Amino acid sequence: MSWLGKINGNATPGPGDGLLVLPRQCTGPPPRWRHIKIAVEENKVKEWIIAVVRSDNMYCKGIINMGWYCYELREKDPNRKLPPEYNAIDAGCDVSYHSMIGCRLEDVKQKLIDEGLGFGSAVRSVKILSRYHPAHLNPEDRRPGMPLASLVFSFVEAARMNPRCSGLGAENDGRYWSIGPELTSQLWDLSKNWRYMPYTVLDCRDTGEWTPNKYLDGIGRTTRQLAVGTLSIVLNSPEWYYEIAGQKPTRMELVLDPEKQRWFKQLALKRLMKKKKRRLMVMGPSSP
Repeated sequence: MSWLGKINGNATPGPGDGLLVLPRQCTGPPPRWRHIKIAVEENKVKEWIIAVVRSDNMYCKGIINMGWYCYELREKDPNRKLPPEYNAIDAGCDVSYHSMIGCRLEDVKQKLIDEGLGFGSAVRSVKILSRYHPAHLNPEDRRPGMPLASLVFSFVEAARMNPRCSGLGAENDGRYWSIGPELTSQLWDLSKNWRYMPYTVLDCRDTGEWTPNKYLDGIGRTTRQLAVGTLSIVLNSPEWYYEIAGQKPTRMELVLDPEKQRWFKQLALKRLMKKKKRRLMVMGPSSP
């Protein structure tokens, strides 16, 4: 099971093959928020950000940095905003990669490839975002930009996929951290069509027949076996529904060690927030 699967406490067993199915998507807030702390520890100094992720579709909705500022990525639907207790600040972009980076949609893949996604990119991104504050930047630099896009792509996007696709399979081995241009290109194509794979896999489970899909055909996922081999978690029914939200967030920490060029996870967390620094955000107890 991927590291992201380990924090999906309300995911359910999927259509065999070790997959997990996420909760059904909500029209408003998700049943639960995931707080994924990504830290860089170097010379006994830790710098970090917290990705605020929806539990029903694993979209990153915002980041919290060391100043306890929460920056929210916009969505068109006002019902899908972060709850008021996050006291969120507009990040200056929406949830799309081209908005984060500030480029045309057709240029996103090449810009991610040029960034050289991997361990070094992740370390740089955490260091920049951990102290990010738009008031301290020039107007043209006030969007979170490539640091945010590369972290979302490398951690959240990749974790939806089978580790062989994401490059994050060996959780304690830095050799698997170099995503590289070829894998970045492949992962981009898969991520753009990820939502079609779970629906088709679930339909096949129910009907016993694989339904051809032009989007999946275009990325070489022409059978159930190929699709299942790509997925790590499964997006639930495309039907939106209302659910009472309010379960306290779960938390997880990923620590990047530049000296050893490795990363490791810490599931048993001490409190992330000191009371005097809580601001207006509410964090729940650690995951078991």
